[in-house]
Amino acid sequence: MLDLGDQVVANLKVRHIRADLLDKWSFDRSVTHILQLVADGSEKAYSQKASDDFVLFTRRLIEWCETLLQPPVVVHASSGACFGHFPIISDVRVGRQANSTRNGEWPKANFVEGRLEAERLLRQAQGDKKFDLQIARLYSFIGEHIREKIHYAVPSFISMAKSSGVVSLTGDPMTVRSYLSAHDMSAWIVAALQADQELPMLSIGSSIPLTMIDLAEFVAKQFSAKVSVNDHHKSGDVYIADNELTKDLLKVDETISWQEALLDLIKG
Repeated sequence: MLDLGDQVVANLKVRHIRADLLDKWSFDRSVTHILQLVADGSEKAYSQKASDDFVLFTRRLIEWCETLLQPPVVVHASSGACFGHFPIISDVRVGRQANSTRNGEWPKANFVEGRLEAERLLRQAQGDKKFDLQIARLYSFIGEHIREKIHYAVPSFISMAKSSGVVSLTGDPMTVRSYLSAHDMSAWIVAALQADQELPMLSIGSSIPLTMIDLAEFVAKQFSAKVSVNDHHKSGDVYIADNELTKDLLKVDETISWQEALLDLIKG
């Protein structure tokens, strides 16, 4: 099965270049479109190093754009976790300015700071006419690309159901997420790259809410497993995409349900 990057490239039907942004430039300067998907997808994604690296890669991207024959179109994939994740502090929902939760420090604080700094640098470079910029904030997805990333909920639940017959929920079971299929995600990104108009901020992700307990129970059912809940809080945080504007402008839709995407991942 195609990984996410290959799937996007297949949909674009273009010649593409794989290169390390930290290496010396040694490839064609006639590049016209750039899709920036670089991010740390490991369990260390919320670390200070991951945040600093994200800014480093963004600075390097801007430097690279300055070497091209003409200003390119840049689609920068930031993270909806910075803007669609709302921790609850003293029963008040707050957005990206939050830096603590009822359990202490908010783990996404460094993550958010790096993304915001990257967006600031990109907007400044756009103002200097170095490229045409489109920022697409990505949310959560289900596809082959997450199979081995056990620190994510979906592959973690699958692994537990297969290995022990028990899906153990250690976090708040009422935490709400939304999952777009990787197939739809790649199609939406391609549509953003191919848009012939200036677009506002895009949200690429599903608008269909899903609690962690419902996700765990669905996975468990596929393996005749059980669900064990260790945290009985009933005020989970919310992290879903408001995608109506994106769907309208790009003429795209959610064509594969999270259930279908998850079953494909299990059977794949």
